[in-house]
Amino acid sequence: LENGLLEFIPGSHTMPFSKEQFDAQSNFLDNHPLNKELIKTKVHTNLEQGDVVLFHCKTLHHAHKNSTNTPKISFVYTVRALSNHPIKNTRSDFEEHILK
Repeated sequence: LENGLLEFIPGSHTMPFSKEQFDAQSNFLDNHPLNKELIKTKVHTNLEQGDVVLFHCKTLHHAHKNSTNTPKISFVYTVRALSNHPIKNTRSDFEEHILK
């Protein structure tokens, strides 16, 4: 748990949200009244070295800071349809596409 617990809000990829529930950088606001209730439903999974987690790109998720002296290495791979454009100025909006 000390190396950055990964949490998810189950089913959040299918939920409608308003712009007011996010900040200017598209981060989910944990102090918004609607969000506070939703955050209470979060779950986590204990991962071992070599484990793989797959989840929908719209799933609300959060990783805590690694508080150990051992680096935590993760690999992020995104698969999406060409019609599913990344939101500008977010971490999803980077580099050229590998395949078009």
